[in-house]
Amino acid sequence: MLVLSRKIGESIVIRDDIRVVLVSMDGSKCRLGIVAPPDVPVHRQEIHDKIKAREEFTLAFTGRGTTNNAFADELRAAGADTFSGRHLILDFVNVRMVGSVELGTLVSLHKRLTSRGVGLSLIHLDANVREVFGVTRLDTILTITEDRATVGGSSP
Repeated sequence: MLVLSRKIGESIVIRDDIRVVLVSMDGSKCRLGIVAPPDVPVHRQEIHDKIKAREEFTLAFTGRGTTNNAFADELRAAGADTFSGRHLILDFVNVRMVGSVELGTLVSLHKRLTSRGVGLSLIHLDANVREVFGVTRLDTILTITEDRATVGGSSP
């Protein structure tokens, strides 16, 4: 982290096109002015966090369902088919094996989401489950990462 001192009216420049100006000080509170191009979003941290939470959704599979396709049951219950954010993350932390029915469900979901511009990532795959995705070559179609932190900026 870079820490800088500024006096009222002085600026910090980021990338030639973003300027942060110290506008005023009132006790321990400072007011900042930010000049940025219209295509650069500027938000307070708490607003940024809320926006990101709406754009991403993580579903951790439990492996429990009412039919022979627990994936489909859990996806349906979570509303994943109608997900309107930018990125859906499926957490396989509780999944120890997958069959052709589940794989078909994931491929269908991937197609539906991709057609709407929604990204899909799979995280926390058990070694055996990951091997199934490798053998079926689905790892070349679906985005598979170690954990949420490596999803890649919320977009595959």
